Amino acid sequence: MATTTRPNFQRFQAQQSVDPDQIIKALQNDGAVLLENLFSSYQGTEYSEERLCLFYGYKTKRLSDLTSVSPTFRKEFLDHDLIHRVCEAVFYPQCGTYWLGGAEIVEVGPGEKNQPLHRDQDEWPIFKLIGPNAPEACLNFLVALSEFTPENGATRVIPGSNQLDCSHDSVKGETVPAAMRPGDCLLLSGKTVHGAGANHTFDQRLGLVISFQCSYLTPEEAFPLHVSAETAETMSRRAQSMVGLSSHFAKSGTGLWQGANCTVIGL
Repeated sequence: MATTTRPNFQRFQAQQSVDPDQIIKALQNDGAVLLENLFSSYQGTEYSEERLCLFYGYKTKRLSDLTSVSPTFRKEFLDHDLIHRVCEAVFYPQCGTYWLGGAEIVEVGPGEKNQPLHRDQDEWPIFKLIGPNAPEACLNFLVALSEFTPENGATRVIPGSNQLDCSHDSVKGETVPAAMRPGDCLLLSGKTVHGAGANHTFDQRLGLVISFQCSYLTPEEAFPLHVSAETAETMSRRAQSMVGLSSHFAKSGTGLWQGANCTVIGL
């Protein structure tokens, strides 16, 4: 009987001296990369429209505004060197500077169903029209705060879907569950088809989603409106720029988000 090779994605030990170029090459090929041990294990809404209910889940809890409420997030997650080395290597040549799109803790509860498969870049329709050759609109770092298994809702990924036509909504293909231990991280291209899995256990599946995007795109969270001046003063210059407290530059542009109190950063 003929056998077929199950699609998969590559894994890297993030705590070792890993070359970001290897990560990016794997991301370009497969659309997703698993960064093992990116963090240590101790670091750890209601909607009326049916489409949104299915996407955000009936038995899923979400906590956002992490920049304001969590010093650990501000200092250890938002300012992580390897994360920024990857983002700089992807965004700087393609589109210019980048900033934080959103960050939230997601708890997938027992009995939750599969999240609809989707691409994160579809938040900005122009990238959908351009197709797989478009610049990266966003990169998502999904950090496991508890064990991720196929049974408790590990994120399902269609490897290689970042290279497929994305001009229509129908998404087909074999998904691979991203099994992870606490501290592991799944890096996803904004073009990659994925979705949280169903939770068939009695336990909660807990993860942290951190999304970075081109700085010429509107982020999901309005950080400058709720990150206080007192909180900003505790953050590094790099972390401040991630929440919009600096001027940004599109590739070959003359500056965005300029203001009298903005720190000017360039490429």
